[in-house]
Amino acid sequence: MLPNLPRYVQVVRAKGTDYLYFRRHGQRWRLPHDPTSLEFQKAYLELLGKTELDPKPHCIVDSSVAGLIRDYRSSEEFLRLKKKTQRDYGRMLDIFAPIDQYPADSVRGRHIRELSKTFAGKRRTQKLFGVVSRLKALVS
Repeated sequence: MLPNLPRYVQVVRAKGTDYLYFRRHGQRWRLPHDPTSLEFQKAYLELLGKTELDPKPHCIVDSSVAGLIRDYRSSEEFLRLKKKTQRDYGRMLDIFAPIDQYPADSVRGRHIRELSKTFAGKRRTQKLFGVVSRLKALVS
């Protein structure tokens, strides 16, 4: 075991050998074996900088599409669903990201149809998206 490793660095033992990985935000990258080497430091700093650039959180306005989604995800109706259904609906709700800053009243059927074009030929996904696209009616 290597002592005093920098933050986000893990040691993984495989086939009798220790490997070093930089692990952050659910991803991992392999690092050079010697943590005292210049090569290791360079790779570590590069990965740290690459993963540090998190998007700034934006303010959610109650009357926006993002506000409706937030309200629906915390509603009793949504929380009563099974975990897998919540996950599936959540994936569909994430599709609204391009229009989430707009006021919910300005979203029209043509906007939803435009978003649903990405599911051409995927019947189950289209059906799920149809359920979730009636979000305004579900929350109101």
